[in-house]
Formats: sequence, structure tokens, C-alpha cells
Amino acid sequence: MAAKENKSKVVLWAMIQSRVVVALVYEDWDLLRTFLPLARKHEKEGEGHYSLGFNITWVAISHYDLYHMTGKNLHKREGRRAHRRIKKFVTNGAAMLLGPLQLLDAMETLCVKNHPLSKVDKCFEKAFVALSKSGNSFMQALGNERLAKLYLQEEVDETKGKRYLGDAIRLYQRWGAFEKVEWLEKRYNHLA
Repeated sequence: MAAKENKSKVVLWAMIQSRVVVALVYEDWDLLRTFLPLARKHEKEGEGHYSLGFNITWVAISHYDLYHMTGKNLHKREGRRAHRRIKKFVTNGAAMLLGPLQLLDAMETLCVKNHPLSKVDKCFEKAFVALSKSGNSFMQALGNERLAKLYLQEEVDETKGKRYLGDAIRLYQRWGAFEKVEWLEKRYNHLA
């Protein structure tokens, strides 16, 4: 009976995590606000399961994104709380989370007002190398997309923004997220 219950919990975590990821990818903030509390609730129940680290990573990314959308410090605090948990996992030997940790480090630099873009770039590039080595093209694509958005929205450097956007599209294609590629191409069609 316990094995069946554990299997049911793993399936539930996977369903919740997939909803959080879909909400992040398509920037559906209402959906994210709906499933984020469920993901947080299941963190405690999932202690010891290998997928917990990835669930916590998505929670941190979600909170960092919500901080950028709303400016609410609650989201920055919650993002950092989850971020610290990932650091602890890596310190305890979870090498598979090194790339996601470095992506979180990079995303945290976006939470600092007036942070020099050169430092933000270096943090993201470091994360992209680690994510590439681990074959995590999806998180690498998401990071490239976030960086492209920064450069394109702030009109800081359209050339860099286009480069990061192109990398994101290429990585989403590699991952098989063709609807996301279409969504990005429609959203940024004015750059073509």
C-alpha cells in the first residue's frame, strides 16, 4: 500500500511541476499563482525524492519571475528561500542540480536594482555552460529567453537581445517545444 501511495505522490508532484513549467514558459501568471502554492506544499512531502530538487528549482524561478512582474518583495524572499535549498542540495552532492543552481544565481542578479549588465551576462553565460554540459537545454532556453527579454524590453542592446532570443528559439526547438517557438516568433515578429 505504501508503494502505491508513494507512486501516487510522485505522479501528483509531476503534474503540479508540469503546470508550473507551462505557466512559466507561456508567462501565464494566473496559472502560476494557482499552482505555485501546491508546488510549495509538496516540497515538504517530497523530501528525499530525486525530483524534489527540480521542483524547488521551478519554484525559485517562478518566484523570481513573479518578483519581476509585481515588484513584491515576498516573491524575491521566497525565490531566495528556494534558491538556498538548491545550494544545500548541491553542497550535499547533488551534482545534477549544479546547472539549475547557476541559473538561479543568474536570475537572482536580475533582482538587484541597477546591477551592471556585464555581471548579469557573465552569470547567465556561466549557467548556460553548466546547463549545456548536463544536457538541460530546456532551462538553458528559458534563461536565454529571460535575458533576451531584459535586453529587448529595456531597449538596452537590441543586437544582444536578438542573439539571446535566437539561442532560446534554437534550444526550445532542440527540446521539441515547437509551440513555444511559434509563440516566441509571433511575440517578437517585429524584430525579423
